[in-house]
Amino acid sequence: MESSNKLPHDLKAKIQFLGFLSTTEAWARVAWKKNPQLLDFYRINRLSWIAWKLEEYDRYEDVRNGWAEVGRPVSFFNGKDFEYRTVVAYSRNELKKKLLAAVRTFVPDPDIKGSPAMDNFFSRCGNRWMLGNQGGKLPTCWQEFFDYCFNPNYDGSLSWDGYEDK
Repeated sequence: MESSNKLPHDLKAKIQFLGFLSTTEAWARVAWKKNPQLLDFYRINRLSWIAWKLEEYDRYEDVRNGWAEVGRPVSFFNGKDFEYRTVVAYSRNELKKKLLAAVRTFVPDPDIKGSPAMDNFFSRCGNRWMLGNQGGKLPTCWQEFFDYCFNPNYDGSLSWDGYEDK
């Protein structure tokens, strides 16, 4: 058997890269625990996505017809991973309720390991924050939470907890 010093260069590089990826996931989990605002940023980002979908619904007749006639795929968390379900909505209020229900199914929890969705979430966050625009820094506002923001002017009009929306 060859010693580890004689491993091919490309195999060493792959091993180092995999080690880096697992390190970024662990770092993101620790960062999440130490920075409770990250959960708020995540929730606001998801609510802003819903507000964007509702704006599209209000603005475009084709979008309204699409939701009513054939529905659209929406991801729901089943406790371990995401599954897409076709959501049909005949009104703005019905769409809002269904989209809120969908996003509320997933709340990132750094203590849950072995769930493909959680592992994937923290791995992506760690890689994005370590390597992306943040330059190894955590986001400082909700618009920075992901590399892009569908609705940067979101006004906070939706509630995560199900209380009356503004």
